[in-house]
Amino acid sequence: MAVTRTSEPWTALLDEGREDGRLVREAFEGAREPLLEPIPETLHPAVIAALEARGIDALYAHQAEAVAAAWAGPTIVTTGTASGKSLAFQLPTLDVLCRDARARALYLYPTKALAQDQARSINAFGIGDDFPDRTLVLALAEGGARARARDNEESDRIGGRPEGYHQKVDLAFRLIAAEEPGRVRLIDASGLPDEVTQRLLDALEDLLP
Repeated sequence: MAVTRTSEPWTALLDEGREDGRLVREAFEGAREPLLEPIPETLHPAVIAALEARGIDALYAHQAEAVAAAWAGPTIVTTGTASGKSLAFQLPTLDVLCRDARARALYLYPTKALAQDQARSINAFGIGDDFPDRTLVLALAEGGARARARDNEESDRIGGRPEGYHQKVDLAFRLIAAEEPGRVRLIDASGLPDEVTQRLLDALEDLLP
């Protein structure tokens, strides 16, 4: 039998606040039509085109305000969940990145899940829904070939990083592959080149003519 909850975990706390005067105001905000603003024409044309490609022809008023504020100086955006905060900070960031090839952006998130979700959102500006049909990730177990690749004097800047770095990258790709098994496949890269090539072809068999 379904049970309908008549109180929330915070009900008692609110009741205490009403009784002793700590809760000074209560309000209910009902649904209302959004306040929209035109997409700023000062945005880089590539950013405007990306917005149009995603079907976005206007911004919420607080997004437009945030973009203008970000151009003027340091800005903090505080709005409710699903209110468009991400776009508010992505737009000025992408605008700068499009204009200055030397510019860099650092995104910090409290959880890996949120970081991955935001990474996909940012990626969508560049490629929309046109993700590769299949992404193949070559994986090597620690030891043997993997150690030789890392310790080789001719190893590149990424390959020569400590094993702890590669373990984190390996875990990230395995998580992505687990979430999207149809699009991302892990391929055993050990063995002879012909053997690895055959594994790659096998992983693409359903896509090849």
